[in-house]
Amino acid sequence: MKRNKAILLGACLALVSTSPSHAIEYKFVPTPAYFVPYGINDYGTMVGVYRNDYAAILQDGVIEIFASYKYPSGINNNGDIILWNGSGSYLYDGEEIHTLDIPDSRHATANDINDDGTIVGIYHDYDYPWGRHAFIIKDDKFQSVDYPGYDGLNYHLTTFGAINNFDEVVGLSLADDGLEKFIYVDGVFTYNEEIGTFGINDVGQSIGSGKNDEGRTISGLWEAGIFQPINFSGAEQTSLQAINNLGQIAGYYKKEGDSTRYGFLVSPVVHVSVEYYPKKIILNKGKGKIHLSIENEDETFDYTEITSVSISQINSHEIHHIFPDDHYIYGDRDEDGIGDVTVKFNKADLMPYLVDGENVISISGELSNGIFLAGDVIAQCKSQPQHP
Repeated sequence: MKRNKAILLGACLALVSTSPSHAIEYKFVPTPAYFVPYGINDYGTMVGVYRNDYAAILQDGVIEIFASYKYPSGINNNGDIILWNGSGSYLYDGEEIHTLDIPDSRHATANDINDDGTIVGIYHDYDYPWGRHAFIIKDDKFQSVDYPGYDGLNYHLTTFGAINNFDEVVGLSLADDGLEKFIYVDGVFTYNEEIGTFGINDVGQSIGSGKNDEGRTISGLWEAGIFQPINFSGAEQTSLQAINNLGQIAGYYKKEGDSTRYGFLVSPVVHVSVEYYPKKIILNKGKGKIHLSIENEDETFDYTEITSVSISQINSHEIHHIFPDDHYIYGDRDEDGIGDVTVKFNKADLMPYLVDGENVISISGELSNGIFLAGDVIAQCKSQPQHP
């Protein structure tokens, strides 16, 4: 599909605060009622708290409770889940819940787990309550970790917030000099204020806090030293909890005057090229089909992963989604060497919104992994003269 055949107008599907030109477009999707997510893996499976007291898995819209009075904080691509409560931290392997061995500790909280099963978190020193230490459990071996300079006597905090599959750990240190963000790799701390400490993936993205244009501390995405605020529209507080390698983010928001946590999934929106057939649409002939061919020219995903497409706007007018026939045609309609998917819409469904001349048709869609699609095409329409 050639670039000059379609115009991408960047229809905004996301309820996020974005101002930089590099900003990623996102779409918020609420989780089912009473489910608040705290972890997500690359399959889109989320773990979280259901009705305040139950540990639960959310997969394909179905909630599965697997424990009570334990609170999940991470899930890896093997389905291993870490949990915590006031008595300690735990690992759920899909069948049993195992207590993590964190010696001489109290209030141990496991925060994240990677695909190798390496777990990171924070615990309180049993003998010295002013000492709060990070820990890492790798190959079943426990290690306590402190940011350089801790003397074991004064108040100090070191926490590991998240870990990716390269064993890169993000965390925080709090001492007399104030709060510091860091990356920890192979025993080495590197101070870095341009990262998030709540989640980190394998492609250089992290989530946590940063400053907006007014200098206020808010939640957002860090990538290559650039901060992008991500806020649920109208929320008093937005908290991002975990990010996977697709850039999907799990979290929650609070409304003003309401302490309830409302869960959500934030997914990136990928822009696609759209082409239409036939090339001249006759308005006063209501029967027939309009074909839309959708292509990802950057080939950032396999076109066979497109599972749903609908028309969401015509000429900037929001409409109730118009869906195509169930039959999706996967191939290369324009023979440009890039795979595409063609869908057929009943012309009569579009007729109330089309006008003589240029019409901007906007589509939205979804991939099998939950990533969203958006694209636009200018379609030429004409009324055929009526002969007496």
